[in-house]
Amino acid sequence: MNKSSASLRLIPAFVVLLLTTLTFSAQAVTTLVIPKVYSVTEGVTFSLANNGASDFLFSWNDPSGAPANSFANIADPTLRLTIGQTYTFQRISGSHPFAIMNNTISSFISGTDGSYSRTTSDFTTITNATFLTANPAPAAAVSW
Repeated sequence: MNKSSASLRLIPAFVVLLLTTLTFSAQAVTTLVIPKVYSVTEGVTFSLANNGASDFLFSWNDPSGAPANSFANIADPTLRLTIGQTYTFQRISGSHPFAIMNNTISSFISGTDGSYSRTTSDFTTITNATFLTANPAPAAAVSW
């Protein structure tokens, strides 16, 4: 066997390995972890509506799968997001602003997934925990 025929045999094996790797690496962007808790591992755009003053309603498209998965009007989900990904939040309705806060909120928020209550109205405490706010519509989308 000469060098050229050995190279030709290695190329198809490499291509099959590469295609197999690509096939197994395709995973869902959004996974329902437990009821009302979603893990979103790649950046998506969330549309935020509201149900009066009681709930935020989240909608987004998961680009994985064929066809893409769609999540519509999920009330007050807990979102587990991935560091290094960019997520966009677009308010499509009015009423209360939506805020992303750091983990210091545990000192003044109590509750479980989807049902929280604030134990302080101290403006400084709340402001210090806030990363960004998506103001009521019609506001520009915010990315985080």
